Amino acid sequence: MNTWLSLLPPILAIVIAFISRQVLLALFSGLVAGVLILHGLNYTQYPTLLDKYLVGSVANTDHVYIILFSLFISGSVAILYKNGGMQALIRPFIPLIKTRKQAQWSTYFSGVILFFDDYANSLVVGNTMRSITDYHKISREKLAYLVDSTSAPIAAIALITTWIGAELGYISDAVTSLGISESAYSIFLNSLPYAFYPLFTLAFIAILTSLGKDFGPMYTAEITAQNQTSTPNQIEEKLPVLQSFWFGAAPILMLIVVTFFTLIITGKNETTHTLGEIMGNANSYTSLLWGSFVCLITTLFLSLVYTTKKLSDLFEEMVVGFGDLLPAISVLVLAWALSDVISDLKTSDFIIGAMPSNFSAWTLPIAVFLISAAVSFSTGTSWGTMAIIYPLAIPLAFSMMQIDETNLLYACVASVLSGAVFGDHCSPISDTTILSSLASGCNHIQHVRTQLPYSLVVGGASLLCLFLSAFISVWVCFIIGVFILYFLVKNLGKNTL
Repeated sequence: MNTWLSLLPPILAIVIAFISRQVLLALFSGLVAGVLILHGLNYTQYPTLLDKYLVGSVANTDHVYIILFSLFISGSVAILYKNGGMQALIRPFIPLIKTRKQAQWSTYFSGVILFFDDYANSLVVGNTMRSITDYHKISREKLAYLVDSTSAPIAAIALITTWIGAELGYISDAVTSLGISESAYSIFLNSLPYAFYPLFTLAFIAILTSLGKDFGPMYTAEITAQNQTSTPNQIEEKLPVLQSFWFGAAPILMLIVVTFFTLIITGKNETTHTLGEIMGNANSYTSLLWGSFVCLITTLFLSLVYTTKKLSDLFEEMVVGFGDLLPAISVLVLAWALSDVISDLKTSDFIIGAMPSNFSAWTLPIAVFLISAAVSFSTGTSWGTMAIIYPLAIPLAFSMMQIDETNLLYACVASVLSGAVFGDHCSPISDTTILSSLASGCNHIQHVRTQLPYSLVVGGASLLCLFLSAFISVWVCFIIGVFILYFLVKNLGKNTL
């Protein structure tokens, strides 16, 4: 279609979501609007709403993987929580984590440690740290923000992650066609200093935590959580009987170990030699599926050993965990269906086509960042955005490069990545944002509302530094950006820790 009408479905979904706070209604409204725009008065095509888009979103192989490993992890968590496993896992650390600030630092570093995949990061950190943050009366909204902002940002820029294969693939296809001799991995590494949004997001969390301040809707959520009537002692009284530490730790450890080694197994072939190449070539969906499946099997086995319950009782608890995931899966399915409609409407083509062609060289990275953010926000996918924008941005940057502007290519490569993650963080239809809400036990719209101001602040600082990098050292820009974020938090924020 490639017209302004293609923008209506995502805009309608976003507006309804923020007004009604009913994400299912919002996504379904956007889906209906997209089908009506696509087919107009041709009512014979209206059944595609269910046949093509809803069924198609579930039938997609990658989506089935996501649903299954989410179910496996949810079932494991339900069994562990019901029988004291999650409490056994975190109880030894409760004496060490004595303050709300330490609880937030623990969540932050847990997310950084699980750098190799954003999905695994969100699900493991959210489910594992929830008991600790609840104990210290940290809001679920703050937990969801910490989980969301240490998943995609760290996975996007770390040197050995499940993202690296897609990123290098997109870059390699473009540079090969242009005859550029520099390797895709070298271009990626040289672009990292310009990846301001992921870097500033990690710095921003550290600033918020070290100063013990919040602002906007997040401050309200934190104060509300602190004013809850439950006390840590009351929470302790509700915990199941104390189990062995390994009852809770072993399933999580198996999830991490099996996922990591399956990444290596699926990524290793005759063309992959370094660990970075192997991880980049790995099948993250298969790895996460097997990791979560082994996690569930381990949980069931240890539950039979450490509890007196029968296998039938454990399966009932597992099914309850599956049921707890139904609202989140419903959101994911509708978000995927809406994304398919948006793809058929060619919304991204319209956004790209609206870009003026008379950019000066160093305004190009800013334009690439904004367009990537718009596409990611509208479609809810960082990877899809990179697949769309990289083949366009890299040739354009290469054509505009002069002898003294060799860094323009690196800046544009980083701008695609930064803009994609930024738009994804702001989008209520992003799968990683939805999974972060799910794993943290947070209302999804509340997560989006409280995270949005923080993402916009970091995005604004990223844009400013991207502009300044045309005139001064990129490292100086980074220092300036961190100082700006520190100044804003110190003066706008109110004490919550």
